[in-house]
Amino acid sequence: MASRGLRTAILDLTQGEAGSRGTAEERGQEASEAARILGVGWRQALDLPDGALENTLENRIKIARVLRELRPRVVILPFWQARHPDHATVATLGYEACFLSGLKKIDTGYLRTGRSRSSTPASMRTCGPASLWTSRRSLSSATSR
Repeated sequence: MASRGLRTAILDLTQGEAGSRGTAEERGQEASEAARILGVGWRQALDLPDGALENTLENRIKIARVLRELRPRVVILPFWQARHPDHATVATLGYEACFLSGLKKIDTGYLRTGRSRSSTPASMRTCGPASLWTSRRSLSSATSR
């Protein structure tokens, strides 16, 4: 993506501390190396509990804060039907955080400076079988090419 002039970012919601294979520190090193190989311009991990993610307002606001900072055009989320409970939760948690990021009256602790474009991503995609959601605006612009 970087070679095409596109900016990319990855937000890990946990630090992988509950994983059976390795430690949170090893997961962090792996994430940094993967970001370098993929040419990702920004990668960060939040402090949400690995293996116990919940779709709470507090967690949605943590993600919305990052969305307001990065202002992505597209957000890719896990498929909502997943074997791992965290992955299934993240699908809804991320989707709802995207919505919150565009609500001006929601205080996320991030102050925007002089930007007029909405903080709500233009489109969201979920990874999985037959799972695509996109806004009409992005769908129409993609089909008009």
